[in-house]
Amino acid sequence: MKCVIKNLHQWALHRQTIEKLLADGREVNLSYEKATKPVTHRQVGFFFAALVNQIWLYFRNAGFSISEKQVRYGLYKQVAEVVPNMTYDLSMFGQTPQIKHISDMETAEEMSEFISGVFTVLDTNPMYAGIKLTPDTYYTWLNTITNDEILAVRAQTLPDRDNTYLNHIRALPCIICGIQHRSDAHHLRDTRTAGTGIKSPDWMTLPLCHDCHMNVAHGTGFKESLRWIKIDLMDFTRLCYLRWKNNFN
Repeated sequence: MKCVIKNLHQWALHRQTIEKLLADGREVNLSYEKATKPVTHRQVGFFFAALVNQIWLYFRNAGFSISEKQVRYGLYKQVAEVVPNMTYDLSMFGQTPQIKHISDMETAEEMSEFISGVFTVLDTNPMYAGIKLTPDTYYTWLNTITNDEILAVRAQTLPDRDNTYLNHIRALPCIICGIQHRSDAHHLRDTRTAGTGIKSPDWMTLPLCHDCHMNVAHGTGFKESLRWIKIDLMDFTRLCYLRWKNNFN
C-alpha cells in the first residue's frame, strides 16, 4: 500500500490504519509531501503577525517585559486549548502533542478555525482585558467577499428582532476604537422606518463603546471612522449577521 503523508495532521488521521497494516505484515510505502497554499498562508501570516505586534505593544506599554516571540507562542498554546484539532498526536514517537502552526495548516477552514480561536482567547482570557486592537483586525474576511456573495445576502429575508444576536454584538470589541467588553448594540438608521419611531432591525447593528456611541449620536465622524469597510454598511451588517447565524464568525 502506498500512502502519501502531506503533514503531521494527516499522519495522525491515518496512524491507526497504518499501524494495523504493519501489524498484519503488510508493506506500507510512506512518502511525505508538503502541500502549501502560499497565498492563503501569507494572508493569515500577515494577519497573525500584525495581531501579535499589537498585543506585544499593549503589554510593553503596560510595563511588561515580554518578546513578540513569547506573545506568538503563548497565543498558539492558548488557541490549542480552545480549538479542537490544533495539535498533533505524536505519542507513537514517544513525544508530547505538538501545537499546529499556520505553516502546518492545509485548508481555509482550518485557518478560519484558528483565527476564530485567537479571538475566542482574546475575548475570554482576563490577561487581554482592556486591550485595543485595530478594529478591522476582527473583520479580515471582508478582504475575500465577492459581489456575488453580497447579492446573495441581499436576497435573504432576515428577522427584525433577535435578542441573542444583540447579546453577541455587545460582546464584541468596539468597531471604531477597538476597546473590548464595553460595547452597546448601535442600530444603523433604516430609511424604511425613518421618522416612524420604529427601531431598525437587529441585524442592522454595530458594536460601539459608550464614548463612540455618544459621538455617533452627535454625528461626529462616524463614516470616516469606518472608512476601512469598503462595502455598503447595510451589506456589511447583513454579512455579519449571517456569518454569526451560520457559525462562521
